[in-house]
Amino acid sequence: MKLAALLCAIAVSVALGGCASTRRIDTQVSSFATQTVPLGAGYRFERLPSQQAHEPAQTQLETMTEHVLDQHGLRRQDTNAALTVQIASSRLLQRIRIDGGWGLPMGHLSGYPHHPRPLFPGLGTQTLYARQISLIVRDAASHQVLFETHVGSDTPWPDDDAVLPAMLEAALQDFPQPPTGMRRIPIDIPR
Repeated sequence: MKLAALLCAIAVSVALGGCASTRRIDTQVSSFATQTVPLGAGYRFERLPSQQAHEPAQTQLETMTEHVLDQHGLRRQDTNAALTVQIASSRLLQRIRIDGGWGLPMGHLSGYPHHPRPLFPGLGTQTLYARQISLIVRDAASHQVLFETHVGSDTPWPDDDAVLPAMLEAALQDFPQPPTGMRRIPIDIPR
């Protein structure tokens, strides 16, 4: 009996340890390739005026993007590049109410006459960070769009440094010829 309890405790520890080591970033990706992007081609980043106004954040995003593009066979070349890359991101903080199963938010009791009151204030809400990334690759000479991808994800984690690279990885999955249209791509990252 003690051996069975010990084995059960070990199994639970291993299962919980596996859950604690990674977190899943669920993404929704839509990609479109009008022509093949030549692997090994050089690119330069192209910025909109609004991105120039927020230079530190844009530089950080471009650095993340450069790392992922390098893994997919493109190289940054700020002069005489054959391609331009435009990358944009946004993040929106959302608070959502979680239903406890009886039509009441979690942590609430029914009040008199019909006004719910909090049992544990704050328990019935969750903060989500809704992120969007858009990446467009153009031919530098003709400005023709060769590749376009958009990725979105809602996570409870505020750390852009970990979540944005995972989203970029999902956005460029199967680059340079991804399936056209919307698809769900989960990416696991360390905690």
